[in-house]
Amino acid sequence: MARHLVDLKIALLRNALRSGPRRVVSLVVGVVAWAWIVLTSISVFLAPASRGAAVPLLFDAFFVGWLLVPLMGLGSDETLDPSRLALFPLSRRSLMGGLVCASLVGVAPAGTLLALVGSLGATHTLAAFGLSGLAVALELLLCVAGSRAVTTALSGVLRSRRGRDLLVFVIAIVAVLPLLATQILPHLSVSLGPHGLSVGATRSLFWLPSGWLARAILDARGGKTVPALGLLAATAGVIVALLALWAWALQRTLTTAEAGASKKTSRGRADLFAGPFALLPRTRVGAVAAKELRYTWRDPRRRAALVTVIFIIGLPAVAFAHRQPSPHLVLLSAGAALVFGLQALNQFGSDSAAYWLNVASGRDPAVDFRGKNLASAVLGLIVVTAGAALLALIIGGWAYIPAAILIGAGVAGVALGVANQVSVLAPFPLPDAATNLWAGPGCLTALSGLLAMAVVLALLVPVASAVVFSLNSWPAGFPLVCVASTVYGLALWRLGLAMATRRLRARELDVLEIVSGLRGA
Repeated sequence: MARHLVDLKIALLRNALRSGPRRVVSLVVGVVAWAWIVLTSISVFLAPASRGAAVPLLFDAFFVGWLLVPLMGLGSDETLDPSRLALFPLSRRSLMGGLVCASLVGVAPAGTLLALVGSLGATHTLAAFGLSGLAVALELLLCVAGSRAVTTALSGVLRSRRGRDLLVFVIAIVAVLPLLATQILPHLSVSLGPHGLSVGATRSLFWLPSGWLARAILDARGGKTVPALGLLAATAGVIVALLALWAWALQRTLTTAEAGASKKTSRGRADLFAGPFALLPRTRVGAVAAKELRYTWRDPRRRAALVTVIFIIGLPAVAFAHRQPSPHLVLLSAGAALVFGLQALNQFGSDSAAYWLNVASGRDPAVDFRGKNLASAVLGLIVVTAGAALLALIIGGWAYIPAAILIGAGVAGVALGVANQVSVLAPFPLPDAATNLWAGPGCLTALSGLLAMAVVLALLVPVASAVVFSLNSWPAGFPLVCVASTVYGLALWRLGLAMATRRLRARELDVLEIVSGLRGA
């Protein structure tokens, strides 16, 4: 049975190359990403200055990554989905053996194995080499067993609404890891030595089972064969326990029906403008804005984008402020408005098939644009204000917070003006996939987004040039520049709104057909 499932996995991977350019591009991107991870890991393993500390750090990183990353797709490796084999007369032992072997086939297992092989480069004796090779094999099995046990055990929770909402925060943290790795890993081979970490931090690297394997490799290098064998045996016991957990979760998943969503009836009429939305205008524009703001928090895809943007913008800004403390850096918070504006490039895609209500009502499309733009602007300016206050708390420059808000308003106006155009010219559907929160556009739509980003940046060149010039050569005119930036952004937003409204009136049915998923973008 194991051989048949492995052959099936290989056939499915091979056929994925024939299923369309989208799968081919995703596979190529995955191979390139894993090639970078492999080369970086091997270089860190072999660097003389980081050999001692790199082994537990990277072993733990791979183990934690295997536990968290599959949760981004709710553990949805379709080639290993046990529910597809539920109707076959297979014993649990045969199914487990086949799934374990099939889990070791693919880009991720191969990349993990190649990256961990770099830890063998510092071994000088045959015994140390053998023990280290056994540790690498156990690390791969530990990653696979841990990943499958966690995703299978949490499959029911992750498919529920609350589970997906909680998963958003996990996704936001995982999405920041490549950014942190890009900043940290290239410097490990130079700056990280055996004593580069504190004693407490160094000891904490050996708490996880993957850290036990790293300790076994280090003990084998030092000639401590018996302690190394004990750690390898203890890790093998953990793998057996994880496989037992996977078997129990697998049996429970295949024999237990998932609980349906609880139906709650609300008594009375809910107020759309209740709570923090009371400040919105009691008009159609305000109603659309209130609906968008509520959906931003309730929809896992929108909340994931919101939290990810906050992490991606906040961490580099704070790190840059620590390196070069200057009061002027408070103005960097205005960049958050740009990101929120660019996220509005597909404003009708998130409505999906429900957009037919807008078309059937026959109301002015400008109302939808104004309401959606108002929601994006509110979120963007809140993040700009919070970011400016945080930077001012770190480096000073409280007087620049109003300037950051004014410049952020201008940036948001420019970005939303372009986003309105793209939302009409290049909309795309967002499939509500139960196993993937990140289903999105094709290559052509992504290219249109990149083109829109280039247009926005080109339109913002006058604003950036005026701000830099006034800070360096005309400080007295800086308040005037900030106000002019807001006026400039408002003018471009009104122009983009008028053009997009005229276009949308002529192709509302086309946009409805696309965002409903009835026709490809």
